[in-house]
Amino acid sequence: MSSQRISFEYVDVQQLHTGLFGRLTAAIKRWRVQLAQREMLAQFDTRMLQDIGITPSDVWRETHDHHWHV
Repeated sequence: MSSQRISFEYVDVQQLHTGLFGRLTAAIKRWRVQLAQREMLAQFDTRMLQDIGITPSDVWRETHDHHWHV
């Protein structure tokens, strides 16, 4: 088994925080958009659901899903 040396000499902390913060911000924005879409979907009547090809049970499943399931 060979040993590898990992170098931690230079880590751009600013870039690391921006990357992590950026990903977290993007996830929160995506969750908020999905929440708004789910709320709108929950207001559709049966005819509207038939027009887009989904059933009331599909709507229930989607609106009761957790926001972190993307």
